[in-house]
Amino acid sequence: MCKENLEKFPDSWESDIQLLKKDNLTYNERNCIMFRAGEKRIYNFFIKFATHAIEVLKGKAKPPEDMPKMKAYYASIQHLLTN
Repeated sequence: MCKENLEKFPDSWESDIQLLKKDNLTYNERNCIMFRAGEKRIYNFFIKFATHAIEVLKGKAKPPEDMPKMKAYYASIQHLLTN
């Protein structure tokens, strides 16, 4: 689901970040780009997390060293996923 939704965007997260560096954006344009970039960041996080978790469950990889950071990030966005 995350990959499918991410592929619907015509541009990457990196291109959104480049757009945000422009100083001629309107308030609304900036907010829309920030929202879109945030959505892409969340999708990328879950793709990375799920892919690695599958490898850990298969015994082909160890949990990442940044697991506490990933858990903290998930906790910080969990309210976005339940509303």
